[in-house]
Amino acid sequence: MIDLTQKILSLDLETALELNNANAVSMEAKREADLRAEQCMAEAQHLFEKQKRSEAKQLAKSVKEDRKSAIDNLQQKMEAFDKGIEIDMLVEHLVTVARDRICR
Repeated sequence: MIDLTQKILSLDLETALELNNANAVSMEAKREADLRAEQCMAEAQHLFEKQKRSEAKQLAKSVKEDRKSAIDNLQQKMEAFDKGIEIDMLVEHLVTVARDRICR
């Protein structure tokens, strides 16, 4: 009977040791999983920031190109308008209108 009690106590001790070992392994696995999750979140955040900077840079470039195109277009229209007005004809027209008003 003492031998049986000794075996039960020995088995109980082994079970307790294995449970402690399983808990330690489980805690280590949990720590590793948490660390990996933190690394993945940091990597995702880094990629998001990188993409955000890239898109902002692309948008700034697009706005700059659009602005340059609009300025060039405005300058072309101003030049076309300036070329369309012939000063001599305008002066002649104004003189004619003024002469007509004076002569009446």
